[in-house]
Amino acid sequence: MIVVALSAFAAIAVAAGQVLTKDMVDRLPPRRLIGVLFALNASMVLPAAPFIDWSMTPGVVAIHVFSAVLLAVGTLFTFDLFVHGTASATTAALALSPIPAAVMAVPLGLERLSPVQFIACAVVLTGVLVALPAAFSAMNRVRAVVAVVGVAVTGAAITVVSRVLADRGVSTVEIYLVRTSICAFAFMAILPPRGIPVRTTPLLALRAAFITTQFVLVIEAVRRGSPVIVQTLVATAPLVALTMEMARRRSWSASPRVVVSSLLVVVGVVVVALVG
Repeated sequence: MIVVALSAFAAIAVAAGQVLTKDMVDRLPPRRLIGVLFALNASMVLPAAPFIDWSMTPGVVAIHVFSAVLLAVGTLFTFDLFVHGTASATTAALALSPIPAAVMAVPLGLERLSPVQFIACAVVLTGVLVALPAAFSAMNRVRAVVAVVGVAVTGAAITVVSRVLADRGVSTVEIYLVRTSICAFAFMAILPPRGIPVRTTPLLALRAAFITTQFVLVIEAVRRGSPVIVQTLVATAPLVALTMEMARRRSWSASPRVVVSSLLVVVGVVVVALVG
């Protein structure tokens, strides 16, 4: 049950963070934002760094670097989608992530899904995808398809790699701080943060708080449970983002497709919670 709770709160956090990110991308230079955002993300957990036991063996360092590369590539894909779509449409790429998560986790011996859990995960995935047909209707271009798949694969891989590091005894703070700091230094060196007004700092910090909360919760959840179940529950984030966007527009009308699909998602999540 704790895994379900952590993953559910992570879905809410990522949805809130992505809605804020879309606002920023519409008003500020998108790619020059990335380094600043990573630096703010890292700063959220930096105060805890002196109080953890570090596990910087050569093997762990190699995995940290690989994780940072995944995060950097996934972020580029994500921001490319943000430029061309809504927050819910962009976040919908997460709905595909349980599939690559399963493909990666099973060979590593990290996955032990029961048949009931597998069916429940499939129900959640189907519900999210059916609820957001518009998120994919405009994505007939090769670039968009590649970006959606890239977000799904890198997001799943980061979750699985987090579990691998956790199994090696690496703390949550180290897992998040190292890969985020690497990305911050890399992006700020390659794409210096020009054209980012200082007055936007509070909003950037708020976004960083949501995204950091999401990643920390996911790491803690995957430390305790199945990467596929965690990724499936986080995949409900597009529906949360869609709800937030509707609230901001003050338009609560939803199609029958969205209502029925949302009910499917709720049923699937409940089954995962009860069986898990």
